[in-house]
Amino acid sequence: MGDLISDRNLENRVPPEMQRRVLQMHRAGVPLREICRDLFPATSIGTAMRWVRTIVHNHKVDTVTATTNDPIVARSDAPFADQILELDGDMLIMSDLHIPYHDADLIDTAIRHAQDMRIKQWLIVGDLMDGNQWSKRGLNQTYQRRWQDDAEIAQAIVAQLVEHVGPGTVLMGNHDAWFVRHFRGQAETEWLLSRLFRTDDNVLWSMFEQCRIKSGGREIRATHGANYSGANPLGVGQRLAAKWECSVVMGHQHHATHGLSWSGRHQIVCMGGMHDPRKLSYIHEAPRTNPAQTRSYVILTGGNMDHVIADAWH
Repeated sequence: MGDLISDRNLENRVPPEMQRRVLQMHRAGVPLREICRDLFPATSIGTAMRWVRTIVHNHKVDTVTATTNDPIVARSDAPFADQILELDGDMLIMSDLHIPYHDADLIDTAIRHAQDMRIKQWLIVGDLMDGNQWSKRGLNQTYQRRWQDDAEIAQAIVAQLVEHVGPGTVLMGNHDAWFVRHFRGQAETEWLLSRLFRTDDNVLWSMFEQCRIKSGGREIRATHGANYSGANPLGVGQRLAAKWECSVVMGHQHHATHGLSWSGRHQIVCMGGMHDPRKLSYIHEAPRTNPAQTRSYVILTGGNMDHVIADAWH
């Protein structure tokens, strides 16, 4: 169900006659991918596949409804949970700032790069804040910062991004969720964060760890990432690209790398983050065999991701 679209969006994008042609080809046994290529040649395969799957799914639902009697079990008015955020255009993409352990010099560099490329919006793919005050690891430290002080630093950085680049979007990361989950059921995530960080309509806060981006006629899925692989961080992105059938940009792993999907048709970028690894306590608590942490950001223009990698820290 996660790759379907709403009936209203479907009606706006695929005329009824075209929907009938999709069903005719599907009944004839034509594979969905071939239907996409034949009927929607000017549309990205990921978008066309969502349209076709939605049409086929709706037809199956209509068929079942038409052949059954009155409803037996109680229906639910709970909304679908798959309506994730959709963004459009070119943008500066960053992840894992882990404020207050952010690399201010690298963020400055990214902002100037975005200005040179005439980028007018930005996206943070999770872990804006480190928030170790809310974690078991942070509670074990002998010295602990006040979370309120860290939030004020984040307020300033978000305001500076708006001033020097433009409006932006912040996705949820696992570190951000440490704080937010204390208020679940009491305040909506978007409402809470917009007021906590004193932002207006220039910044969109999302409760999701992912979003869809349309740029240069291509689809890119941006996600913080729930999976981690120190041995093969690129492999995580490749598995996601195979699942979503589009390019992927992700954070979370702190190991900057990039490459192509297994099909060779999609870009994969695993960003290293915009933090200073020397300040992350868990790296120094015990020796680890994980690869060196690297920092990076992405400039997205015309559907192509330029992955800028800073020096590694061992």
